[in-house]
Amino acid sequence: MKGWTLAADIPLSLPNLEETLQKIDNKVAEAGGRLYLAKDSRQSASMFHRTYSELDQWQVMQKSMDPKKVFYSDLARRIQLI
Repeated sequence: MKGWTLAADIPLSLPNLEETLQKIDNKVAEAGGRLYLAKDSRQSASMFHRTYSELDQWQVMQKSMDPKKVFYSDLARRIQLI
């Protein structure tokens, strides 16, 4: 995907941080972007499913390669990847 990446370290103590980040998430999704999974620690499953358009294709591959769901992570559970 063409575009640019923005990374920011933000103190957890900022007031209304989660609400602000959710608003930014929505702007990213509306612009056709997505959150970078390798740096993500908070994106919701709904945000992930909304922004990764090839998810269905990936899940077909994942089911054929790992039908017993042996390989998964906390991230995969959080964003309901598997």
